[in-house]
Amino acid sequence: MKAKVHRNTARKVIMMVTREVFKCAGLNYAITLDCFLERVIIRQTLWRPGRYEVSFDQIRALVIERKSIVPFAALTILSAITTMLIGYGPLPSLIHLTPENMSRSTMIGAAACILFALPSVSRLLFVNVAVSWERPPHSLLVRLVPSHSGKRLASMFMEMSNAK
Repeated sequence: MKAKVHRNTARKVIMMVTREVFKCAGLNYAITLDCFLERVIIRQTLWRPGRYEVSFDQIRALVIERKSIVPFAALTILSAITTMLIGYGPLPSLIHLTPENMSRSTMIGAAACILFALPSVSRLLFVNVAVSWERPPHSLLVRLVPSHSGKRLASMFMEMSNAK
């Protein structure tokens, strides 16, 4: 008779043997998930030193927050279209601009494109991680975490909570 080992149990045994530690650093806090000790360590990265060590059982939620990129992406596309119409489209024949004014307006449009594209790119590359637990302070928001690192932390947290 073969012994059945649940996949999550096997994963937990492997994590205990290899002592996996997952780290995720943001702008204001860094989170460390120690799979062997089943602890979450949150420490401040800027300004004053602070450290919270929470047992895995005490954590109520770990939420990945991603903001919508639609508003800034739409503004980027609209400013790019306007810039193209001013510089190269039918607009110069409708509105007579001097070459100096046309180059100035296309430069302003290009600057607007860059200005609106920066928040879109940052919203694609970074997420916020909210962690809440039972004792004070009840929750913390870790800002500007690289999205790959935040998603990996959340998947490991979910995997550990399913293994219990």
